[in-house]
Amino acid sequence: MEQDGIIQLDEINIRIIIRDLLKNCVYLAMAAIIGIMAVSIYFNITYKPMYTASATLAVLSRNSNGSSYANLNTAMSMADVLSAVFSSDIIKEKAVEVAGEKALDTQIKAELITETNLFELKVTAENPELAYDVINTVLNNYNSVSDYIFSNAVIEVIANPNVPVAPSNMINIDKYKKLGASACLLVAVMCYVVYALLRGTVKSVKEAERKIEGKCIAIISHEKKNRTLKSKIRNTTKGLLITSTTAGFNFREQFHKLAVRVEYYINKNHGKIIMVGSVAENEGKTTVAANLALALAEEERKVLLIDMDLMKPAQYKLFDIQNKQFGQYTDFLDESKDDSRFIRRDNKKNIYQMFIKNPVKDSQKLISSERFMYLIEKLRAAFDYIVIDVPPLFASPDALRINESCDASILVVRQDRVQASDINDAIDSLKEGNNNFIGYVLNDFDDKITGSIGYGKYGNYGKYGNYGEPKERGTV
Repeated sequence: MEQDGIIQLDEINIRIIIRDLLKNCVYLAMAAIIGIMAVSIYFNITYKPMYTASATLAVLSRNSNGSSYANLNTAMSMADVLSAVFSSDIIKEKAVEVAGEKALDTQIKAELITETNLFELKVTAENPELAYDVINTVLNNYNSVSDYIFSNAVIEVIANPNVPVAPSNMINIDKYKKLGASACLLVAVMCYVVYALLRGTVKSVKEAERKIEGKCIAIISHEKKNRTLKSKIRNTTKGLLITSTTAGFNFREQFHKLAVRVEYYINKNHGKIIMVGSVAENEGKTTVAANLALALAEEERKVLLIDMDLMKPAQYKLFDIQNKQFGQYTDFLDESKDDSRFIRRDNKKNIYQMFIKNPVKDSQKLISSERFMYLIEKLRAAFDYIVIDVPPLFASPDALRINESCDASILVVRQDRVQASDINDAIDSLKEGNNNFIGYVLNDFDDKITGSIGYGKYGNYGKYGNYGEPKERGTV
């Protein structure tokens, strides 16, 4: 088997990735919010508003006689040093006298307006009043310096400054918030995509063939529970049984094919008892066990379905008999009641049932008892086939103990649910028992390569199941 961590193209299932993203949309939204908050905090810490007061000055040549060309040449010749004049120590000392020591932190610039004899004087400070006070100080005192440098020029103010009403270094914070949200959202999406690709679960049939030891004996595809308008309105939680009138043809045929393969294998090895298990909870083993038993019963076989998930029984919910009274075979195991009233017969579905309602605390004690072995041998003689629904292998040791009394076992593997390495460990454990491991059933498979559409949700039935139709109690 190939090792986990190696990604093949046929393992990339877009639907699973989209499902993961939708499933974790709350966390994706939180990532975007974190991006917005990070940008807000960053600008709250680093952003410092600055205010700029400006005035427009005209440079005129003393000997130009109003010539625009002379004025323009004079302005261009002064361009390189005029900023130094306005930001000279003398000007700053005057500004300090008027505005205080904060005037030393202001920025004073004089920029030539292209192709004109106009200069724009700008003073930038941390508050608007300081910028206004400093620029007025500069305008009132620049002549004391400029006269010594530019004896052939006159500088006149043609646009007086005003107190700035808004920061001159305004930042579009909303834009950066959107960028921050998008960046964090993208990172979160990429993390989920990488996780979906790298986690060692089985996401396609081809991947199962490469990574799972054993043979795939069936692929169970999606079947909608609520096909009719009435059932959709009621949102019924009845289960996915092949005997249901709303069950699709493809769904029925998949279980009939599974039954044929299981029957062929079990007859070839002269066995009767088939154990149906899974690695973890919510993989659909209860549904698969029930439908396998129903499919075998349709072949005119005498079939018994036993729910031996003693900690969390679910078959009575699957067949919707939770409101019916029936005996529990655990009473026979625990109290030595030698009768068979705990076996029900569903005449409509032509199947026998051994279910329990109440969980058993000390299940290992019952399964390890001589009464259990006696019961199994008695049932083996009475039925053509016995299908046993056992607890998840990684949830209870009961499954491996029951496995020793069975003739064959199959493992239900739900798409993208359990690590492939755990599945192989479970298969190794089953192979160590006395029975023969037939293979695994790929359940709830949405495979873009094979065209299977997936198995869908099982319903609102607790951990394992909630389905079916009841019938009266029967005896064997």
